[in-house]
Amino acid sequence: MKIFGLELRFNGFRIYHEGDKPTPSEIGAAASNHTHTTMGAASASVAGKAGLVPAPPAGKQGQFLRG
Repeated sequence: MKIFGLELRFNGFRIYHEGDKPTPSEIGAAASNHTHTTMGAASASVAGKAGLVPAPPAGKQGQFLRG
């Protein structure tokens, strides 16, 4: 929030109002074009791929996620 061109802060945090809202990047939002890799399924003989969880080793397909 700016009054007379000065940015207002409280305890080090910027103060906003409905006419001066933060942008998504200012509050730490990810860019709209970011992606995540998909976890590949593991089987008894093939290891899975890492994604949002660690890669499950072969034979441990139920170790992290069970779907």
